[in-house]
Amino acid sequence: MKKYSSAFSLIELMVVVAIIAILSSLAVPAYQRYVQQARVTEALNHTQSLQLAMALCWQTENDMRRCSQPGQRGIPTIPDPLPTALESLEVSTTGVIQLTLAEVIVDQVPLQLSLSPDSTGLVFRWRLGCSDFASGEPLASRCVEALAQ
Repeated sequence: MKKYSSAFSLIELMVVVAIIAILSSLAVPAYQRYVQQARVTEALNHTQSLQLAMALCWQTENDMRRCSQPGQRGIPTIPDPLPTALESLEVSTTGVIQLTLAEVIVDQVPLQLSLSPDSTGLVFRWRLGCSDFASGEPLASRCVEALAQ
C-alpha cells in the first residue's frame, strides 16, 4: 500500500512564493503612488486657510495685489517653521501661492505646485499647476496645467 503525505511539496511552495512575488511587484508601486498622492493632498490642505482668506479679501478689495501679502488684510501669515510636508511656501505679489513639497520627489526633483488665482468675471477660483503635469498622470488630482516657470 502507498502512504500519502499531508505536507506540501517543494514545487507547491515554490509556486506560492512565485505568485506572492508577482503580486507584490504590482502592489508596491501602486502603494508608493498612493502615499505620494496623500502627501500632495496634505500639503495642499496646509494652504486652504490662505486660499480662503485671499479669496475673501479679493471679494472686498477687487484687486489681488492688495490681497497677496500674508499678515495683512486678514491674510494669515506663513507658518514658521513650515509643516514637515512643505519645503517652501511663498506668495507672489500677484497672489500666486507656490509650494515645494519636502517628501515628494519626481524625477529626482522635489514636486512643485502653484495655485494661481483666476478671477474671470465674478467667479473666483484657484488653478493648480504641477511640475509633473507633463508626465501625463500628475500626483495632484486637480492639476490642470503645467507649472508656470
